[in-house]
Amino acid sequence: MLTVKQIDAAKPAEKSYRLADAGGLFLFVPPAADISPEVPSWPSSR
Repeated sequence: MLTVKQIDAAKPAEKSYRLADAGGLFLFVPPAADISPEVPSWPSSR
């Protein structure tokens, strides 16, 4: 699980990266832009 401290410490790097959280959520950190949360979408099982 991501903590506030980990999120605050996330800084842009040469390449984009993701920090994983519980339940399949990610924090996307691009090279030179704002950090944004990502919620993956899965195909419906119906």
